[in-house]
Amino acid sequence: MQRISVIIATCMLSLIATASAQVPQEPRFSSGGLNVKLNRATPPDKNGNFVLSLVITNTDKATAELFTMRGVQAVTDRGSAYEDVSLGGLPFCVEYESRGCHAAIAKGALTPLSIDQDKSAVVTLSFAGDPPSGKVCAIDFSLPIHRRDRNATSPDAWRVVAVGLPNIKVC
Repeated sequence: MQRISVIIATCMLSLIATASAQVPQEPRFSSGGLNVKLNRATPPDKNGNFVLSLVITNTDKATAELFTMRGVQAVTDRGSAYEDVSLGGLPFCVEYESRGCHAAIAKGALTPLSIDQDKSAVVTLSFAGDPPSGKVCAIDFSLPIHRRDRNATSPDAWRVVAVGLPNIKVC
């Protein structure tokens, strides 16, 4: 009887492993109280432009304040790198150092995105670049998100969450 139970359990695990291997995994990232998942991705068009849409969820207990700055990058499987990006939904700080961004926030010149606990926001990134040299099927993406709890007042409360979504399928 015990042998039959082991055989049945082995067969069930095999079926579960096979089924999960066949389901395509959507790119996602989780760290620093943030869960980031891909919502939508378009392949580069003939002019080299493409769009990524992300859903950022705050999994921390405190309301999160977020912004980004230099360092947003996407690289295609053809080797093309994209850094020219327009953002929708996430403030972009143009300062060269993060302390300049922190000062801009303190002065009210930059308003970070606030996301309450267990709430989400959609961020859209539109990349512009050179036309691709062939069909692009995958994109690796990185986004530095500066994050702090809303109730923190010290400039030292900001930390960087380096979001990375590798191998985003676009074909």
